[in-house]
Amino acid sequence: MKLDRRGFVKFLVGGVVGTMLSPIPWKLTDDIAIWTQNWPWVPNPPNGANSFKNTISPFRGDGIGVSVRLIDQKRAVTLSGVPDNPINQGGMSCIDLSGVQYHYNQAVRVKSPMVFRDGAFHAISWEEATGLFIGKLKEIRDQGTPEKVALVDGSGPGTMKDLLGRFMACYGSPNYMSMPNASDTEAQILKLMYGAGGTMGYDLENADFIISFGCGLLEGWGSQRTLLAYKDWRQEGNRGKTTLIQVAANASTTSSKADQWVAIAPGAEGAFALGLAHVILKENLGNLGALTGRAFGLGSGVDSQAMSFSGFRDLVLEEYGPDKVTQVTGVSPEKIQDLARRFAKAKSPLALPGRGKGTMPGGLYEFMAVHSLNALVGAVNRSGGVGPVMSPPLTSWPEPALDSVAEKGLRNARIDGAGSRYPFSSSLLHQFADVVAEAPKSPVEMLVVYKSNPAHNAPSSKEFNRARSKVPFVVSFSSFWDETTKNANLVMPNHSFLERWEDGTTPAGVPFPTYVLGAPVLPPLFDTRPTADVILETTKALGGSIATSFPWKSYEDLLKFRVAGIAASQQGVVSVPGSLAEQQPRGFSSAGDLWSSLTENGCWYDPSQRIGKTATGFNTPSGKFEFYCNGISEGLRQAGLDPKRLNVSVQGEAVCMAHFEPAEVEGDPQRYPLLMAPEELAYVFEGEVPSSPYMTKIWPDTLLKGNTLVIHINPEDAHNQHLYEGDPVMIESLKGSAEVRVHLFNGVRPGTVSMAEGFGHTGFDGYIRDKGANTRDMTTVASDALSGMPLWWGTRVKLTKV
Repeated sequence: MKLDRRGFVKFLVGGVVGTMLSPIPWKLTDDIAIWTQNWPWVPNPPNGANSFKNTISPFRGDGIGVSVRLIDQKRAVTLSGVPDNPINQGGMSCIDLSGVQYHYNQAVRVKSPMVFRDGAFHAISWEEATGLFIGKLKEIRDQGTPEKVALVDGSGPGTMKDLLGRFMACYGSPNYMSMPNASDTEAQILKLMYGAGGTMGYDLENADFIISFGCGLLEGWGSQRTLLAYKDWRQEGNRGKTTLIQVAANASTTSSKADQWVAIAPGAEGAFALGLAHVILKENLGNLGALTGRAFGLGSGVDSQAMSFSGFRDLVLEEYGPDKVTQVTGVSPEKIQDLARRFAKAKSPLALPGRGKGTMPGGLYEFMAVHSLNALVGAVNRSGGVGPVMSPPLTSWPEPALDSVAEKGLRNARIDGAGSRYPFSSSLLHQFADVVAEAPKSPVEMLVVYKSNPAHNAPSSKEFNRARSKVPFVVSFSSFWDETTKNANLVMPNHSFLERWEDGTTPAGVPFPTYVLGAPVLPPLFDTRPTADVILETTKALGGSIATSFPWKSYEDLLKFRVAGIAASQQGVVSVPGSLAEQQPRGFSSAGDLWSSLTENGCWYDPSQRIGKTATGFNTPSGKFEFYCNGISEGLRQAGLDPKRLNVSVQGEAVCMAHFEPAEVEGDPQRYPLLMAPEELAYVFEGEVPSSPYMTKIWPDTLLKGNTLVIHINPEDAHNQHLYEGDPVMIESLKGSAEVRVHLFNGVRPGTVSMAEGFGHTGFDGYIRDKGANTRDMTTVASDALSGMPLWWGTRVKLTKV
């Protein structure tokens, strides 16, 4: 047979097809798989008896209950949600599901205390580590300068946060700081408009018309209850029960799943809220019955400083008509009017302030505008509305003992200016970084960092790192080799969350009080110690009034002391298997009964204190909800501050009421014509830890291409700059630059680019290290005019084709 080219190709194809149709390749593949499984270095975890223990996940700070599946009670293999925890009801986020990876990943865990000497880290004993830590604290305090110690805390609300704050106060330093968060702004709103403490709660489940001003409800805003509420809205039979309107500059998952997306100019959310308020007031659509006798400053009056004012109604009717608001927001007058009418006529309308996952503080006046809008429609302290949620009735901390050194140190103003230059804030990490970085000599001799990674996650990480490099002694309590820990002088690693006691109070947005407790599930894997116990040991070593203020022998003893307050109150119920479905959820008979239930099941809550179920008063100067905030006029007077010094754009009575503050974004628009908006995604995490190895497997090519981050740009802007899908470009701001690729997306507003957060790590392991670029290395951080809180929702950038 003559074998020409055509015959050869037929033979080759026939052979391949015939081989594929035979069992030979499949049998060989199976044999190879079996063979490779028997290589001596391939892990082969032994079988064993299954058991389960409950604890809480600390990563998002929302107190969700997790059940740990154990093999022979000593090896954790999976995490799942606890169905009877009212915060998550069995639900879990991507990072919570990955918790076991962070426990066992030796590449990212700090395995023992470490000291940085002679250009490298060296393992040391705990005796040497605590000796160095305590010795440095004693040295600074003996010099009479305890204010030269600063602490950055990334923990959520709970006993650990209180413990660290109390330690700093008793030591004598006012420089306790937390990582920025939207809850910082909410705390000021609670104080100024509601006269309350606790947390701000939103009753999403019972609302029927929700306007979200940029909140990433499906990306991770609030707690897991947010996703549960959304699931309920969209279940068969409930469709149409709740209308969701997303007001945001760019399309997001929440925007795409909302009933309506209102595309708005970046930073104009406050003006839009006031435009809606204008229509409601002008057309008398407000719930006046809910406001009668319960609101201050809607009309004219006299404030607590005996100054007369015209009131919120006159300000809004004069300054925020739909035509004016259109010029700021880019939303048509007709759309503003239609949305305002639908919102006001709903049975249970609710407006939500904030952006993304809630990790960024908001403008104080912007949040005031949204809460004023809620008050106009009667949503305050109403089922399906918003209001203060009281703190759980934990045992109060005893009055601290302060010696003369502590009293002297606490009389110093905070380095960040919170409470002095900025009386309406409690912590300003970006201001701290600016002051230390610009000082000829660092005002801080020792910086302590707990459960946070400001070297990567601070609003402007470059400024923080400039400041950190000037501090002589940096101590990290991290369990992981993050960017901050890699640049520390002393590392005292904490236990992992499966090895330590952990608790938390009501997370952001939950509409009733909660308290969660997690007990250790496993013994320590490495030579680590719980940070809380290290702090308590330190107080004993420092002695005097500091030791007196911390009488507890261990963190477990302290937690029992706190929990006893709930038992004594006889309020609330505990979550035990089946309790969420019970008509009468279970209470508890004693402190021991409560403690046993919490260590086994993890959660106490009080549904009787849910928003709308109890009559809540307003502990403001007027005793009412305040459209006109007496607290602002009083705070400015006590601090001796002129609003002009704070760069507030208005004068007179408007300073004390919600109004639109145009944000000044740094940079020349001619040189940097685009606005970079950082984007927080549901499947990318940034906090104490970054995204887990499991999470990297679900990232699309439109997020990360190889190791290069992909930014999203409107096709119109791409056309103007001659850019095409996948083009490599250099994105540059005043602060930094990075090489990225472009993805054309109509969901991005013209004039802006969307850049995902959570990348650009130089710490941790190869799954996340050196992938993409860190937006925080590029952001230009603005300060809110009144509170001084950091705002980084927009940074001017330019793109250059590579």
